[in-house]
Amino acid sequence: MAYAQADLALSVYVSGVGYDCTKEAVRAAFSSFGNITEVILKEGRNFAIIIFSDAAAVQSVLAAPPAQINGNDVNVEARNPKPKAAPVASQNIYMNNLPATATEEQVLEVLGQFGETEDVLVQAERGFAYATFTSLETAQDMVDASPVDFFGSQSVVEFRRSRGPSKRRSSRSARANNASAAPRGASVYVKGLDANGDESALRAAFGGFGTIINVEHQDDRDFAFIEYETSEQVNAAVSAGMNGGISVNGAEVVVEERKSSGKKRSRRRRRRAQTAEETAQ
Repeated sequence: MAYAQADLALSVYVSGVGYDCTKEAVRAAFSSFGNITEVILKEGRNFAIIIFSDAAAVQSVLAAPPAQINGNDVNVEARNPKPKAAPVASQNIYMNNLPATATEEQVLEVLGQFGETEDVLVQAERGFAYATFTSLETAQDMVDASPVDFFGSQSVVEFRRSRGPSKRRSSRSARANNASAAPRGASVYVKGLDANGDESALRAAFGGFGTIINVEHQDDRDFAFIEYETSEQVNAAVSAGMNGGISVNGAEVVVEERKSSGKKRSRRRRRRAQTAEETAQ
């Protein structure tokens, strides 16, 4: 059962339940605190997630003495959403509440009221856009003017939650130079998945950014890799993740561009060379 972001405040995370634990045992240990709507427990995992019908039950569990399940001491923690850090002022801004019919030309027209831009990426189907101004001052002016009128809609403008100015070229330049095709293996790294973060949930959360070629995820891991068809799609997913805009089954996740590992290749080459040397001897 998928649950919404708001339901995180109604749930607790229980670690140390034991690999042979059952949902029935979890319910028996915690049902006295309130009505349990769901227990998430996957085989081979040493933790469980309990969702209650009201927040009072959660507070009762957290205030209670250490709990036990089948004689095992367990640790109980709240699962409240992590607060988002305030975005740092930069040349990069984020616009939301855009209509699905918004075009890049319209976005540029609105941006042009505040100053010159270097870069723009529009995801109208998801209701947002990113832009990079040529100066911090013009970006600050637009943020200060938020919400801004976007052809009848009120768009909230914030500084983009990233570490620095965007290095991505504008989508218009990319199309003009036929540079949108991604190299083989262009992927994103997704971290922070919970017990419900399976492949179907990942495809549902990330499919809106482009064509997904492959999803790499193991049930006992809290991370996954998602390979896209183009580099622009990778950039769109990473940008949305930087602004806290992606959640999988209600859990907000961290999204970064997957980086190839030269060290792994070097280790493989050393192993092949060692094998060849031993064979020759």
